[in-house]
Amino acid sequence: FIRGIGQPDALQTFDPGVGVYIDDVYLSRIQGALLSLYDVERIEVLRGPQGTLYGKNTIAGALKIVTRRPTAETRFDAELAGGEAGRRDAKVYLAGGLTDTVSASISGLVQQRDGLVRDFLTGREYNDRDNTAARAALRWQPSDTLDVQFALDWTEQENALNLGRNEAPLVAVNLLAPTAPIVLAPARTGEFDFTAASTLPNGPGQKLRHWGPSLTVEWNASDAVSLKSITAWRSLETASYIDIDATQFQLGDVFVGLDQEQASQEFQLQYDAGGRFSGIVGLYYLRENVGSAQRAFADDFLRLGPTARISFLRTIDDDLTTESYALFGQGTYELSDALSATVGLRYTTEDKDYYRTTTVFSSFAPLRGTFVFEPQDSWDAFTPSLTLDYRAADDVLLYASAARGFKSGGFNGRSNSAAEASTFEPEFVWTYEIGAKSTFADGRLRLNAAAFV
Repeated sequence: FIRGIGQPDALQTFDPGVGVYIDDVYLSRIQGALLSLYDVERIEVLRGPQGTLYGKNTIAGALKIVTRRPTAETRFDAELAGGEAGRRDAKVYLAGGLTDTVSASISGLVQQRDGLVRDFLTGREYNDRDNTAARAALRWQPSDTLDVQFALDWTEQENALNLGRNEAPLVAVNLLAPTAPIVLAPARTGEFDFTAASTLPNGPGQKLRHWGPSLTVEWNASDAVSLKSITAWRSLETASYIDIDATQFQLGDVFVGLDQEQASQEFQLQYDAGGRFSGIVGLYYLRENVGSAQRAFADDFLRLGPTARISFLRTIDDDLTTESYALFGQGTYELSDALSATVGLRYTTEDKDYYRTTTVFSSFAPLRGTFVFEPQDSWDAFTPSLTLDYRAADDVLLYASAARGFKSGGFNGRSNSAAEASTFEPEFVWTYEIGAKSTFADGRLRLNAAAFV
């Protein structure tokens, strides 16, 4: 979230509210942002709607991770860490020149920790950590005007279940007397003793594999004009087992598997001749396909009478394909030595096709059934922005801005019956901000202030 706007649900039918980028490559899924890198140069945060400068339209803003570019200078960094609960981390970064025009870098990390929660029935450990990541970059600079960089990153996580404790009573529903639920376990009180239990067998936990290559080409066609191309492909696979009740009862044992691929292409043309006007125009394309499988087991949840359990398994299989096209631009004109105006505009169109099938298997016949939901739709929008900057002094900048944000509509990925099937409309927002940025005492003191709505 940025300033109250975001998206808490990681389901693939909901797009992120905040755009996360690695070196100008947009990550479509919230789960894909859960990665670790060791060659980070800086992190940029763009508040408010984003879409007139680069990448995909995002309604809340953007988080941009910029990695180190390899140079001819040899550089080596390493870090080791240890701590409680068997924490052990190792990180390494190596970069340098291979030839007069080619340089490269490689980085990697391992993060491990023992479990923090113990199963009081079996002794198993939960809530551990086991992350591995690596990234390699190859940079070719055949001339002062051409810069080509290829990068490949890979992240893998394989952790045990994450369990807490029940803060409310856990109950089974008696279909013959639904207003009198059967208490299976009272709410746990007192200080958490870091113990839990699970009906899931040994092995299942949370697995994530996320990787992809990218190719960025920057060409300075002249002193005033530069061209940039960003080509990328990414793959994200997750397999997560979740014991929602964190007890020996099967009230909400869930498996969620995700298989996502995305391909994107972006072109940017930047103009800056050193005069009063500078600007950028760009084209953006993204195609994403997300397949998902979900299984929910709840054999302890429903009963016919106090003891007769009803078996329950709900399966969900769905697939979403999204194509996003955009044309964007932004220009700044200096009205005077102190005052400048920036105007931006983006046109976005997105097409989505969705397929979902839900089946319930149960020993109680009235619960059984299959539901199919197969919609498709498209949305488009113009999203402008306007900013005025006034330099009151060399170290004081005053500004005011207004911008419109857009997030395309989608489909109810939680629907389990025809009555719940629906398509939701796009989100729009207008954001307004005024503020000041200043430095004092030869840059040793910075004072910024902003008001926004």
